[in-house]
Amino acid sequence: MTSELADTPIDVGKITGPPGQRQDRERRWTAAGIGGWVVALVFFSPILWIFLAALKTNSEILAIPPKFFFV
Repeated sequence: MTSELADTPIDVGKITGPPGQRQDRERRWTAAGIGGWVVALVFFSPILWIFLAALKTNSEILAIPPKFFFV
């Protein structure tokens, strides 16, 4: 004999707590995601700069003001 309670699935991924806590948690995750992207862009921008410089001529690399694109 089984009860109705034992046959119902449990949703483990659901965020519990009052609505205010859910919004705070979502805001923290959003802020952490944006912060992570900013840090990643700052750290990978020199790699992008080196890659673009490898495709330029010496005069384009040493140009003042610097040429960011090949136009």
